[in-house]
Amino acid sequence: MKGRQLLILLLVMFSSSTYTMEIVYESEHTFPANRYTEINENKVEDVLPKQREKREKLFPIVTSMLPGKFTSKKVDIRYMTTPIFLIGHDPVSIQWLKDHYETLLQLKAVGMVISARSEQDYYDLVDIASPIPLFPGAGDDIGKLLAVSVYPFLISNGIVEQ
Repeated sequence: MKGRQLLILLLVMFSSSTYTMEIVYESEHTFPANRYTEINENKVEDVLPKQREKREKLFPIVTSMLPGKFTSKKVDIRYMTTPIFLIGHDPVSIQWLKDHYETLLQLKAVGMVISARSEQDYYDLVDIASPIPLFPGAGDDIGKLLAVSVYPFLISNGIVEQ
């Protein structure tokens, strides 16, 4: 049950991801939202030390799963609305990410980095994947739930595939 709760939590988090903003209403009183999102770099540096400290504690990200290959299979996850992929910072995952980049972009997939030795390894993957969102996370429960012991893989439309 714990694995199912984790997967549901991840799906809720990732299902709200989008890549573009949409204008839903415009009038003479409308103004760009970036006036609220622009942050003075000096202020950011003042508030980030605690966040940076918490983020540094995330690394290394380790998993019992290994880079490798498997045969695609159907899974019963009908409540999943956003495609999710799991990768690590290793040659197999990096090549997979490059090979599937356009597909992941078209699907508006969200990635979970389940193996990275350092924050720099994580950000290397973020740079390769940009603008596809990546988040650090633990993949073991997802792997157990789906009966998959290797990565990278994509979960989409009820199929786990490479």
